[in-house]
Amino acid sequence: MKVINLFAAILVVFGAINYGLWGLFQFDFIAYAIYGNTSWWARFCYTLIGVSGLWHIWYLLWREKN
Repeated sequence: MKVINLFAAILVVFGAINYGLWGLFQFDFIAYAIYGNTSWWARFCYTLIGVSGLWHIWYLLWREKN
């Protein structure tokens, strides 16, 4: 479980940095690194980052109860 939490945390931080770059400079690092934001690989990365965010929301709520 610790490995999943660490992997999710890394992806959440990466997603936050990507959104920060987009907000400040309109630069999408994922699209730049994967040659476009409409490829299946880019959509997969965006999906992983989104699922990681949901995982952390669930983890934080579950952790508070225990």
